[in-house]
Amino acid sequence: MNSSQSRLAKWLLPGLLLATPLAITAACSAASSGDGLDPTGAGANTGAGANTGAGATPSIKLADAGGVTTDPDGGRAKRCDAQGKNCTCMNIASIGKTGTYGSNSDNTDAFTMWINSVSSAKLKLSTTKPTLDKAFLDEIDVLILQGMYEDQYLESTKWVFSPAEIAAVQGWVEAGGAIIALTAHISKTWEPDPANALMAFSGISYAGGNNYETADQYGYCHGNSFALKGVWTDHPIAKGITAVGAFIGHPINCADCEVFAKDASGPLGVVKQVGKGRVIAWFDEWVTYTSQWNGSTGYKPTGASDPCVINKQLVGDMFQIPQFWYNIIRASRPDLTCFDIREKSILK
Repeated sequence: MNSSQSRLAKWLLPGLLLATPLAITAACSAASSGDGLDPTGAGANTGAGANTGAGATPSIKLADAGGVTTDPDGGRAKRCDAQGKNCTCMNIASIGKTGTYGSNSDNTDAFTMWINSVSSAKLKLSTTKPTLDKAFLDEIDVLILQGMYEDQYLESTKWVFSPAEIAAVQGWVEAGGAIIALTAHISKTWEPDPANALMAFSGISYAGGNNYETADQYGYCHGNSFALKGVWTDHPIAKGITAVGAFIGHPINCADCEVFAKDASGPLGVVKQVGKGRVIAWFDEWVTYTSQWNGSTGYKPTGASDPCVINKQLVGDMFQIPQFWYNIIRASRPDLTCFDIREKSILK
């Protein structure tokens, strides 16, 4: 096995089909049919809130999902295992502690398994700090930032990146890589500091305060999150989304970002082109929680007379979490038009 195959083995792990957050499955598909998304086209959201800038049409659109047959990897060499199998369109690294809630019963298992089982991407979690150098970054296409600390109670344990690592990330993004940042895994003012350091070159940062959403009387129905409704702009990233869940996030600062979700407190979701790459920031982390995907770790209705059932307040009635992630991942790497999600509920 040569050096490139050895590095690739860390991602593909052929034969491991374990039902854990580190599971890597052999999912690789051709691009689906469909058109590129036009923010003024049918199905565009008309939520309260405008994009940053003087009402300009968003320049950042989702990649065309169809018609790709000759060059489905955007010109990049295919990533396959040593046997030339288990090919992946996109490698995603999620670094940092993932969110947990309620004695750890609510976690990100569903999110991880969804990516690794029904998409043409592979997701690997690194809950301990990696070295963000060229060797690490060359193996990935998208970097998801989560809770970057060792102990949620000790500010002294937050991850610190060297100037060389920060420069490497900047160069990688400017060359076409993508960052997707999540925050508020813990309610600490210092929690966003590592993400802010890595994103400083983009002009995007999280504030230390918290966004407290309006109380949701039916929050218990969908895992004790607040339903974010009426916050979606007409940006393509918001296409097909009417609500997702959130719970106390960090405000986002960016003077020249495109905004795909906002409320009275300011932007909740932003995206910015930096060189050939993109940085996307979301103010919360509950969009990864299992309770928000399928309700398996959330509230269990008692029957047809349950208020959550009568008022259609269960996760399946309310949230479009798969659509949220499909839109964000596709927008993060428009060059990799091979990325696809094999799920009928996705609007493409």
